[in-house]
Amino acid sequence: MTPSIAAVGEIGLDAYENDEPLLGGISVNVARTVAWCGGRATVFAPIGTDERAARIEALAVRAVAGQGGRLALRLRTIAGESAVQPLSVTSTGERVLNGYRAGVVAGYTLDAIELAELAAFDAVHVPLAPESKCVADQIIGSGHPRIAVDVSADSAPSDFTAWLGPSLGRIAFAFVGGASSHLEPLMVLSRRSPVRFVLTAGAAGAWGIARGRVVAQPTLARTIVDTTGCGDAFQGGFLVSAVSGSSLEDALAAGARAAAVVAAKRGGGPE
Repeated sequence: MTPSIAAVGEIGLDAYENDEPLLGGISVNVARTVAWCGGRATVFAPIGTDERAARIEALAVRAVAGQGGRLALRLRTIAGESAVQPLSVTSTGERVLNGYRAGVVAGYTLDAIELAELAAFDAVHVPLAPESKCVADQIIGSGHPRIAVDVSADSAPSDFTAWLGPSLGRIAFAFVGGASSHLEPLMVLSRRSPVRFVLTAGAAGAWGIARGRVVAQPTLARTIVDTTGCGDAFQGGFLVSAVSGSSLEDALAAGARAAAVVAAKRGGGPE
């Protein structure tokens, strides 16, 4: 089986301090990893009408060309500024986010044709973040049987479990970027929900939680150049494996392998 995954909501530039900007955004990073892992991915996301838009589109087209037909773009131009993530990287390779300017990502939604197209995908991934809440609410309410959401425990507008709570009856996977201290509240959610939770915590590793059962996955990264996009890559690798029918253990290992590849290079994709 070759799983097909739609990654919806976010594309932009990663604006590195004292370096060339690179393609970035949760949705495009997840999609690039899905394609790299052998799945088929389509990115649904907006770009603006500013000078960054041409750079984003050129980098995205280059990423598509390197994926052998497994990656597709459904970009829509909206009047306004394209998304940009200013960041820096420490001497140990840890990325430091310096604010996020969502631009046209904020308020973006799919049109009726795009929304109907999602039914043909095996899974749909969307960031559940304040900036992408409009499209996330739209997708979560679509009735698709296999929806994956991405949540940052540090940037959720309230307790992340409360932020996730209203979605639990309508999603299949919840990826939470956080720390080991977030494991216990996710276990509580898991005991009352069929959702498969994945907690990623950088060098501390990751955990999969399903119906109260916890599986630990240590990091596989040995060379760390830049941790930008590692969590997104983990999600892409995990989804390809899980949607193909793999066990929780195997899906976690697939995610860790993808994250290790991204950590060993500059930028948020595995290419």
